[in-house]
Amino acid sequence: NINVLGTQNILEISRALAVKHFILISSVSVYGYSKKGTRNLPGVTEKSDCNPNGFYAQSKLRSEKICKIFCKENNIKLTILRLATVVGEEDRGNFFRLIEAIDRGRFMWVGKGENKKSIVYKGDVARACRQILESKKDYSQEVFNISTEPITVAKIVKVISEVLGREIWRFSVSPKYLKQFLGIFQKFYKFERISKLLETIEKWLAEDNYSSLKFREEFDFEFKTSPEQAIRTEVLWYKDYKC
Repeated sequence: NINVLGTQNILEISRALAVKHFILISSVSVYGYSKKGTRNLPGVTEKSDCNPNGFYAQSKLRSEKICKIFCKENNIKLTILRLATVVGEEDRGNFFRLIEAIDRGRFMWVGKGENKKSIVYKGDVARACRQILESKKDYSQEVFNISTEPITVAKIVKVISEVLGREIWRFSVSPKYLKQFLGIFQKFYKFERISKLLETIEKWLAEDNYSSLKFREEFDFEFKTSPEQAIRTEVLWYKDYKC
């Protein structure tokens, strides 16, 4: 309702207001889980196939398709931004929950943390949107990934724990055996929480490495906040928030 019907409603408003340029905030989740051979740069590009997993990612891709058709029919310039995980103050998403789990001593290692994740600071996302709107670039429809360089899960956890001043239990659970155990349990007990836990594990282990080279070159754009700085900013906000 939010991602698809909400987008349709805003598109209708845009037509009524004779809007010239429409920016859709999409997500790198439209590409799906781990892509083979993407651990190293450049990673997943805008030319990569989309294979969304789950309702959220599917709704984002559907919104993109709706926008492409609508904007073409109504002669509206369209820019689609596929954002990596957005980090920063006032976040209430998965990254916030990871910080909270580490802070409360509920974090448990699954895997070795060698896989990479792409994130982006919310301030850089805002700067990207503004630069697009102020640009005189001539195109009808374009798609861009928005992400800084990838960072390993181990590094993410290390930065969070250091800022929080929390020790991390180094014992690691084998992803293979954990998924097998949960799969057997789910076979006999159809609990929705088990399905969600299995999905969370898949996301945690996924190789999320997305290239924003196309956007940086097209708009001569540089990200001002590194992944480590973005993480520290959110954790410091979290510490004030919980107080």
